[in-house]
Parts: sequence; structure tokens; C-alpha cells
Amino acid sequence: MSSLKKFDYRIKDNRKRNIFLCGIILVIVTIVGVKLFNSYATFSNETTTIDLANGNVVIPATHYLKELEKTNKNQLVYDGTTDNNLRYIGKDPDNYVEFNGELWRIIGVMNNIENETGKKESRIKLIRNEGLDNNIIFEWDGKQNIGSATTTYGSNDWTDSQLMMMLNPVDVIKKDWSKQETKQLYLIDETSKEVKDINQKVFYKEIGSYFNRINGFKPYDTGSDGKSPYLTDIDFTNLGLPEDLKNLTDIAEYNLGAVTYDNTPKQIYTRERSNTVPSETSNRPTTWLGYVGLMYPSDYGYATSGSIEIGKKDRNSCLELQMNPNGWGNSSNSDCKSNDWLLNSVKSQWTISPHDSNDYSVIYVDYGGYIGSLYAHDTRNTYAVRPVLYLKSSVKITEGKGTKEEPFKISL
Repeated sequence: MSSLKKFDYRIKDNRKRNIFLCGIILVIVTIVGVKLFNSYATFSNETTTIDLANGNVVIPATHYLKELEKTNKNQLVYDGTTDNNLRYIGKDPDNYVEFNGELWRIIGVMNNIENETGKKESRIKLIRNEGLDNNIIFEWDGKQNIGSATTTYGSNDWTDSQLMMMLNPVDVIKKDWSKQETKQLYLIDETSKEVKDINQKVFYKEIGSYFNRINGFKPYDTGSDGKSPYLTDIDFTNLGLPEDLKNLTDIAEYNLGAVTYDNTPKQIYTRERSNTVPSETSNRPTTWLGYVGLMYPSDYGYATSGSIEIGKKDRNSCLELQMNPNGWGNSSNSDCKSNDWLLNSVKSQWTISPHDSNDYSVIYVDYGGYIGSLYAHDTRNTYAVRPVLYLKSSVKITEGKGTKEEPFKISL
């Protein structure tokens, strides 16, 4: 055999050997990759930790709930909206979370939530289990012909409502106002947390008392001259936002599109995220960046599980009904409201959404199970204020089962 042929055979042998070795390496890499993927992607419904070679790793809370949905479809469902959020549903699902002895509840994993930089993330949305104080009448806004209030009925513009200012700190409010021409001239005294409109009329004091856990005031009647406010003190030193929860939340975008109650939950969800403004207003923001807000009317609608009994209203039937007194409020549709954990059957609740008919009416969830509208400056009845916020996307569930007796514990 010539030297050329021998060299040629050696080349062929080397090629075969190299192909064989590459195949072995590819198989090894694939097996290792699959194992690492599974170690990250699979975990027990009983725990929130997984074991890797470098120790225990706590799973992000958003991932945990998405995995939990696979075996807990009677309590966790995707809502089928354009954002396809994952929500807790039913009469009393296992969505309790404890912070410093205070119970909150998970509305769900909300997708496409913008943070302060404009980045969209999936974030867990929480609501306080109970209203702040059932003995206090919380107006939504008590301004009279001051700021954005053009009448004596208050204003349904959340971005300068007194309730918003009670719940949120000065810095986030000033950032939001700096973007709005009509509010750039508002003056805030950093010491007294007192705010004045462009005519030097005072329309709120002690901004951020809930967020900062200090003594403050509930939303109040300013008096049309802005000089004779009717103040009611509230001590938030124990009632305010829990410190361990404050560290887990961050600024998020809330939608302020105007809503009508003569719509289904899906229609309302769309309107909340639209640029629809109250008919009497020409220049209004339809989004707001802040820490603490209130629930949307659609949050209440999508929290129902309906009934699983034959002949009764199931979830899909409920979602096709208008949320007005003739729909969700009708006794023949009671399966919708009675299987909805966000309903308070004793006390009506404020939402963050303005009604589309005027610039002073706000959507609320009636204790009778339907949604309606009221003047922002309503002092006739007590309406529950249940703070809502979004957790940072990096938070993790560290223990608990989500029950009232064994609530979830969450940390960074």
C-alpha cells in the first residue's frame, strides 16, 4: 500500500473517531442540561425550595404559583384576557400571606406590569385582607372646587385624590405630578406634608401617613375656600403599611381608564386599560405610577369561580354577565358573587376606577355583589379601603400553604 493511501486511511479513521467523540460529548451535555433544567423547573407543591449541587435555592413566587396552577385548577386559573393573568378564584382560596401579623391576599400573577423604568414584568398583586378601619368613613376624595375637583362632589382623578395621597409617599407623588402640566404647580411643604393647589388653597395634609406609618388624616371635606377643612385624625403607627411588606414592594403602573358598570368583566378589563376618560374631562391621565392603589372592578369580576353544580351559573356564565344590579346583583345570578372571595357581603368597597359619566363619580363594589358608582366626596356611608400593591418580581415564597392558618411567608 502506498504512503498516500495509508495517509488517506488515517484521515478517515481520525474523522470517524472525532465524530464518535463529538457524539459522546453531545449526549453528556444534553443529559446534564436536561437534569439542570429539571432541577430548576420542577418542584413539589408542598415546598418552595429545590436542591442543586450548590445548595437550596428558593423559587421565585411568580414561578411557584404558575407551577401550582397545574395541580390546583379549582383555585388558580388564567383569565384569558390580552395579558392572560393568573388569578385566585372561588369563595375562599388558599391565597393568604402574612406580614408582621397582618394578613394580605394574593389577587394573582399579573403580566405586563410596567415598573418605573418602563420595563414590563410579571408581578404578584396583593390586597389587604380587611379594610383599614371599619369605623371610619373614608371618602375617596373630599376636595371642593380645588385641584382637579371642579365641583363640590370631589374628583375621580386618582392622581391627586386625597385617598391616593393618604396611601402614598411624597416622592412618588411629586414624580407623577411633574409629568402633568395641570399639577406641576402644586406645592408640597416637605415638613408638614401639606399640599396646595395653584391658587394656594390647601387640599390635603400629612401626605403618605399610611405608607410611612405616622399620624395623619383621612380624606376630608376641604371647604370650598380651602381654608376650613374638616380634619379627622388617623393614627397609622400600627395600622400603616407593614415595614416587612414595604421592602418587598416597588413602584408599578396602575390603569385609570374610565369604566361603566353596564359591562362584563372582560369589557371592563379592556376599558380600565384604555385611554377612555370621564366625559366631562378633556385632559386626564389614564395611567399612574405609584406604590399603593386599590383594586380594579375587573379584579372583583375575575375572582369568581361560579358554581360547579348543574343548572347553576358557572364561571364562564358569570363572566358573560354585566356587573350591574340587573346582572351580578340579580338574585338569580347569586352563584357569581357568592363564590367570589373579593366580595365583602357586609361592607361596600372603593375601587381605583373613575366612572365614565362625569369627573366626580367613582366605581365601587357593592356589598350586594354588583358594581356601581358614587360621588368621590360621599360621606353618607362607610366604604372599605383595602390597599393594593405589586410585589417586586424577585420576591420568593419561603414557607406556608396559603391557608388562613398557615399563610405564605414571602421574602427577597
